[in-house]
Amino acid sequence: MIIKLVFIILILSSPITFITGCLSNQQIRAVILDENGNPIEGAILYYEIYTGEGAFDFGFSVSGDSGEVPPQDKPDLISDWKPGARIAFAAFFENKKPTVLYDQLGNIPPTGLAIKLNELSNEELQWEPRISKLSFPFENNSKLRERLTNENTNELIKVFTKAYTPLIERKVTVFEWEIKKIETLLKIASLKN
Repeated sequence: MIIKLVFIILILSSPITFITGCLSNQQIRAVILDENGNPIEGAILYYEIYTGEGAFDFGFSVSGDSGEVPPQDKPDLISDWKPGARIAFAAFFENKKPTVLYDQLGNIPPTGLAIKLNELSNEELQWEPRISKLSFPFENNSKLRERLTNENTNELIKVFTKAYTPLIERKVTVFEWEIKKIETLLKIASLKN
């Protein structure tokens, strides 16, 4: 059975944010839902901010009991922002297919996004190819790679490692450029253990 990924975009961000795009930082907010629209507590939302030169900031949070990221009892997620920046999101939860959303046209606000995660109905469908299009694990960016190694990113490393498992185990075709991503991810994971 083919399950369609559904993205609901709620535009809650300030109109000035969209028009100017000249902010020095931006608040990141989202809600993670299951395929029936129910909130998922404990899901991980990852985001990276990028321009044509690549990613220059990233962050992540675990969703609260209402599926909100960040949870109400946690600090706001604030990210660096600059003119022309775009945002990419990835959401992960046990027994759900990872979901990745890219803001290639600059139309998705960094606040007010609802992401639906669908049941993982078939192990063959576990791999989400858009994951490898993210800059994560920053094999070409030593500054962000160092942050991954030095900050409290254990949960993030675990969900990405699990998401890459079909490639690591060669259950799906692995492209040459994905090998470097896998090597970098496994090296960081070994350093975190």
